[in-house]
Amino acid sequence: GTTHDDTRALTIDAINKKVAQAFPGVEVREAYTSRMIMRRLKEKGMNKPNPMEAMDKLIADGYTHLIIQPTNIIVGVEMEALQKEVASYQTKFKDIRLGTALYSKKFKDIRLGTALLHSPEDYQATVKAIAASLQGKTKGDCVFVCHGTYHPANSTYGMLDYVMKAQGHKNYHVGTIEGY
Repeated sequence: GTTHDDTRALTIDAINKKVAQAFPGVEVREAYTSRMIMRRLKEKGMNKPNPMEAMDKLIADGYTHLIIQPTNIIVGVEMEALQKEVASYQTKFKDIRLGTALYSKKFKDIRLGTALLHSPEDYQATVKAIAASLQGKTKGDCVFVCHGTYHPANSTYGMLDYVMKAQGHKNYHVGTIEGY
């Protein structure tokens, strides 16, 4: 729903606002990992930077410390690409002239958070939060339609469904648009 103004206001914009409120005085910026979403937003007149563009801008603006907290749900294609991009800002290289390994850092410290569903505890906490937010609001079964992916991380959705049922939510079902 990121390409829809109303949905983006309820999701990405709301997250950015909460982070800014929780950490006053800390600069909050956003970048998009999905090139398709960036293209669609650009067609609507909204230019959103990709992670490397955002990191380059932060360097140009004099920032030395960076915390990146992705809003990815799973550790799939987008998250793996982000991990590689962040790693490219902290890579070892060999100085051919000196024959020594040098450590090139564009930031003094750069940290990358995880996707929402990263550890078994994350699944449990997520299901508890979903159940709490739906308490008294649903009748019958509840189907969660997820994007899905060709990436092996598609198994995340099967685990989410399993944890829902293991926590007693037999009426919760997870499905995907893509993947199996």
